[in-house]
Amino acid sequence: MDARPGVDGVEVTKEGKRGEPFTLVSVVDCEDYKDAQDTYDDYLELTEADPVPVTLGNESSTARDFLCQVIDVQQMRAAKTANVIGNTQSEAGGAILVCRWTLFSIAE
Repeated sequence: MDARPGVDGVEVTKEGKRGEPFTLVSVVDCEDYKDAQDTYDDYLELTEADPVPVTLGNESSTARDFLCQVIDVQQMRAAKTANVIGNTQSEAGGAILVCRWTLFSIAE
């Protein structure tokens, strides 16, 4: 991956088939607000990492023979949840993290 300060955009290079950049929105239930912020910090580190598998629905991208390079991830919302739907046995957490991802698919 090649990114330079002062230059708009990112260049991802790998031989083989590759797709177009695309966006998706993730919604993650977190234990609390701090956990939501820590999770977002972990997401930011993925922009410097090698391509990773992405789960879409219940299926991993590796099942379709591609990985995704994380180009950008933006926090849209991190908030404490006042009301949790469920019962006393619910595993729902106390915060929600919503992020918009820009990804680039790369064939394995």
